[in-house]
Amino acid sequence: PQISPDGTRILFGKKHITAKNKYLNHLYLVDQEGSTSQLTQGESGSSSGRWSPDGKQVSFVSSRLDEIGQIFILSLDGGEARKLTSLPEGSIGAYDWSPDGKWIAFTFRQTDARWTKAAAKDREAKGLSMPAREIDTIWYRLDGDGYFLNERHELFVVNVASGEHHRISNDAWDGNYNFDWLADSSALIVARSAAKNVAFDPPNDQLFRIDLKGISTMLPGLPKGNKASLQCSPDGKWFGYLGDVSDDDPWGVR
Repeated sequence: PQISPDGTRILFGKKHITAKNKYLNHLYLVDQEGSTSQLTQGESGSSSGRWSPDGKQVSFVSSRLDEIGQIFILSLDGGEARKLTSLPEGSIGAYDWSPDGKWIAFTFRQTDARWTKAAAKDREAKGLSMPAREIDTIWYRLDGDGYFLNERHELFVVNVASGEHHRISNDAWDGNYNFDWLADSSALIVARSAAKNVAFDPPNDQLFRIDLKGISTMLPGLPKGNKASLQCSPDGKWFGYLGDVSDDDPWGVR
């Protein structure tokens, strides 16, 4: 659930099972008096609803047009949702609006060309067998996510006005990572592992400042350990996260 910027409404997703035994999620609004209205409709679900900073629009992820998950923006004044991104087949992870409402930062993992829906249809038409899965890392699948092999989520930004997007991460990172915008929307602070071998080395998440051109700088002086739930203060002077600094130090707010 996401509270609106003015605090008067809550945006939330509701999942149900259709007559065709399919899970379907749609977005709803509820006000302070408990009055509920449905925002999204259709046979394709909508999820990950987020408010624009001014509270006039709602963004969400859906595969309603081309069976590929994209970010859409819906004006609360009425009208159809606008498809913002035009990404190839893949998986959108976390995303967040910039404070000035001009950008959306998101993580995206592109599907290997051999495992796309188009490749499967082509194999079926030609009578070809399924290709072998080539695995050279222990981070290759997750329950609920399936096989992603060597593909990794990378960090992108998309211009809300034009829909143009570009990658700002300078490499593909193993494992999960968190990010939040600076107050002036000039850059993001990203928590990610700085370990050489994420699967085997002790946790060493660090904070990096990455601007809209992809220039990355690690913030100095932070301890090793896990770092999650990263959040920047409204004045841009502080960063808070949930983390630990050693095996003897329990998780807490830093």
